[in-house]
Amino acid sequence: MEEASLPQKAMDPTEALDRARQVLVLAHPERLSVLSLLTSLPDYSASAAGIAETLGIAPEAVDEALDALAQAGLVHWQRGDRAGDPRVSPTADAWIRFSSLLDKRPGPGPLPTDAPGVQSGVGSDDRPLGPHPVPGPTPPPGQEVPPVIHRIADQLAHRFSATFSAETVHRYVRETYFLLRSRSRVQRYLASLTSRFATERLHALALARGIEMRPVPQVLFVCVANSHRSQIAASILKFIGGDQVHVRSAGSAPATDIAPEVVEVLDEIGCSLLGEFPKPLTDEIVQASDVVITMGCGDACPVYPGRIYLDWAIEVPPTHDLQAQRVMRDEIQHRVEDLWRSLSPSRSEHHQP
Repeated sequence: MEEASLPQKAMDPTEALDRARQVLVLAHPERLSVLSLLTSLPDYSASAAGIAETLGIAPEAVDEALDALAQAGLVHWQRGDRAGDPRVSPTADAWIRFSSLLDKRPGPGPLPTDAPGVQSGVGSDDRPLGPHPVPGPTPPPGQEVPPVIHRIADQLAHRFSATFSAETVHRYVRETYFLLRSRSRVQRYLASLTSRFATERLHALALARGIEMRPVPQVLFVCVANSHRSQIAASILKFIGGDQVHVRSAGSAPATDIAPEVVEVLDEIGCSLLGEFPKPLTDEIVQASDVVITMGCGDACPVYPGRIYLDWAIEVPPTHDLQAQRVMRDEIQHRVEDLWRSLSPSRSEHHQP
């Protein structure tokens, strides 16, 4: 059967293979017990030692189960607490694809709205994955995607036709629309913002899957609202690095707009935020990055092997104190310049704001 003739809800062969691998991983009592435990805990995370103690399973068996679940994309590791004990949480795929299987109660239940990663990734049943997921594959009245979003999805499906199936592109565009509308609360220019962010996410997904090459370092800045610190850092690195680096920014709880004082203090050093807006943090954006810098967002950012993770402890000064805003900007600028020198020693003098 040609892919073009598949019904909209049907999986293409690649997606079916990916799902089958995950099902095989879960066809193991200890792995299923571990994942079920993680989805039932109050904060949806635990250490390997805590899992072993709670379930009465040997630590070696827990390690094997977690390795298999991580390789299948069903759990991801997070930074530990001050004691340095790393913790593991279910991924978006685990919640979306297997939530009813992991619950010992009969029948499917709603996804927990505060589950880490529920906004990340793409659900095979086309659910929007914002903070208020729509139950079932078809949105209720008032939640349909407007025609302009369908047109955007058709255009991007053609653009990415050599990389992804049309179904995958349509799901990403649809999810992006609901993320920006519900989670980020961005209302103005929603169609154009959806088009831009969906395009960025699809490029990131291609990088994460190894479909596209990484010609330059990929850097991600993450803070809570993506309206202040991470926007400043991203703007400065874009100015310094030019086309020798790809820079993204995101927030664990995106604000509605970028703070006006950020625009002002960046304009003072010749850095522009034209066209930028607060964006939610998604899995593929993290996976596409070589370096991830967190700035006060705690453990919201999932940890994947092979990436460099840095945490910059920079506080946001009072909005009305413009001089304090400049001090914070200068501190971020110094850190960004040091980062750029470490990423590209031969080109560290490319620009200086």
